[in-house]
Amino acid sequence: MEGTNAPDESSTLAELEDMELVEDSGYSSGDASSRLHPERLDFDHINTLETFTEDLNQALSGSFPRPSYPYSSVNCLFLSWADDDLNVQLEILQLQEVFERQFRFTTKEFKIPSKPNPTRALQDELYAFQNAHQDENELLIVYYAGHGEADYRRGRSIWCANLHKDSPSLNWSSLQHLLETAIPHVLIILDCCFAANAARDTTEGTTKELLAACGRENPTLGVGERSFTSALIEELKAFQSNPFTVAMLHSRLICMRWRLKYTPILAMLSEKSTPSIHLAPIPVEGTSPPTGLELGASIDTRVLLAVSVAQNTEFIVTDWTNWLNTHQAPAEILKIDVRIESAYKSHSTLILLSVPTLAWSRMVDRDAYNFIGFVRSENLLRKSEVQDLDATKQEKLTGSKLAR
Repeated sequence: MEGTNAPDESSTLAELEDMELVEDSGYSSGDASSRLHPERLDFDHINTLETFTEDLNQALSGSFPRPSYPYSSVNCLFLSWADDDLNVQLEILQLQEVFERQFRFTTKEFKIPSKPNPTRALQDELYAFQNAHQDENELLIVYYAGHGEADYRRGRSIWCANLHKDSPSLNWSSLQHLLETAIPHVLIILDCCFAANAARDTTEGTTKELLAACGRENPTLGVGERSFTSALIEELKAFQSNPFTVAMLHSRLICMRWRLKYTPILAMLSEKSTPSIHLAPIPVEGTSPPTGLELGASIDTRVLLAVSVAQNTEFIVTDWTNWLNTHQAPAEILKIDVRIESAYKSHSTLILLSVPTLAWSRMVDRDAYNFIGFVRSENLLRKSEVQDLDATKQEKLTGSKLAR
């Protein structure tokens, strides 16, 4: 994690900046292929857009809050190093206060000791934490703030107390399985550099989700107004007493990309058919819980996708557009705005669609689906063409009236 008060950090930050340039230029570490000239150009196709519709509907089916509160209890564990040099305790206390006062969650802190064995100490704490909660109706939240190291060769999630060469460290990837195999639902929140390295293969059972401050090859900012945790606290407060899901929270955080240096990552550690974790204040006996927020204009960042379809262009675009506009689509899809931005004849049919990040983050992976980028507007060229057409019509109408 980048910080302003960490000792011996200048050289490491310079290395991180170099890495940022590599990342932004389109190259991935250890991969000679570029995003502009990928080594692989042949992708699978889906037979019809119905497959995309089914995948989208499945992604959305668990993306919205449940009608009733799903958990018997919510317990949070806050992790940081005893020898922390980033002053993360400031933001930990703020986040703890939000979880305790606004959400009425139970919280506890654990400082990872540097000696004699930080890995064994954290392992024992995690084991005790999950062993104390053996009910599938419970929710466990584990949050970590501190340094993370890059591990390009093995892709492991490495945590360290500081940036000295002899800093105490541990391999989080070897410990995370204690949470992935836990009986309750689990949300892991990591505010550290290279946080998405903790994303692993999916497991069966209850929902397990990872909310990471940044991608596998990115650093992140330390304590301050632009930190991931600062943005997280702000968004949690903004939901007030309304129920929401981690998928919805992630969408809101992506909308704050202008403030954050890097894009937060949401990774499913369980099957994507499991519902996204439900977050809301624990109900007070004798009161009715709020019904939830509508997915409104505040979530305005969308994802542009390229979808390869082995079907005739004119037929599927016309039919699918009519299907969306006549409310024949599944109920979950009608809750969001799915747009066909463009379509082209290719070796098959290439369709560009935009969907809310809420839908994209939980969609099943297929070779026929390709992420293009985040967008915050409609198709500007098409909008310009419509405006030019309207202006031309107006000119003709004005000219006709003058001729009379």
